[in-house]
Amino acid sequence: MASKGETHAFGPDIVVPDDIKALTVWAEVSSTDDTGVTIDGIKAGDVVEVSEVTGICSFDDGSVGQKISGFVAIVGGILATGLPLLGTAAALKVAKAFGDRAAALKKGVGTPGTGKRRDGYGENPRTSDFATREGGIIVCMPSAKGVLYATEENYLAAGSRAKGRLPQYFSENVTKFNCFFPCREEDGVMSRRAEQDGSVHLIVFDSKFTDNAGDYEVKCRVIRATPGESADEIRSDLLRRATPNVGRGFLDDRVA
Repeated sequence: MASKGETHAFGPDIVVPDDIKALTVWAEVSSTDDTGVTIDGIKAGDVVEVSEVTGICSFDDGSVGQKISGFVAIVGGILATGLPLLGTAAALKVAKAFGDRAAALKKGVGTPGTGKRRDGYGENPRTSDFATREGGIIVCMPSAKGVLYATEENYLAAGSRAKGRLPQYFSENVTKFNCFFPCREEDGVMSRRAEQDGSVHLIVFDSKFTDNAGDYEVKCRVIRATPGESADEIRSDLLRRATPNVGRGFLDDRVA
């Protein structure tokens, strides 16, 4: 995160400031990391939404690599007063530094193999089927009190293989804890409202991380309701003036 024009080292967790009404968060989630990244300081009622997940990872491809931790950063936001959390110059510095750090991490996590490739939504880009037992991102809300791994009680139902990771295919366990798999398909979900205070964890959906390669880049937002201002209004304000304009290639070295 940046403060007063300075940039700092990125780590596996951030804390949402108490005096904000909206944040833009970027995360680099490693397929070799069994802990994921953490957004702490979430309050009951906060809306946590994923706007984009990019990248490809491969699973069970026989490679055995070292654990490479992911990282997360706040790159923009609006204070409860209505002022930006970061100035424009500071936000752009964070965005540029994030892209540099991401490029270094990509070298560590390795190039995805040719088998069991999945994008951040769990889809095989070659066959267009969706995995039920590994791959993609799972967003673990505060009710989970930690991460949910790809174990039997968390697998998606078989119908998701063809139709995508729709809520109707979430396991009872995933639903109970208010967690979700980001899904761009019609009737899919990209957000949840926190039911209690705590932490949100973003992690690659898997149970064995030592034979994976690749990483996912995640853009997400935290919207905190305020009296007299809807979540849609807050989001529009955030997008209009508090998010670095770096285009679709948001983890490369181009900063607009």
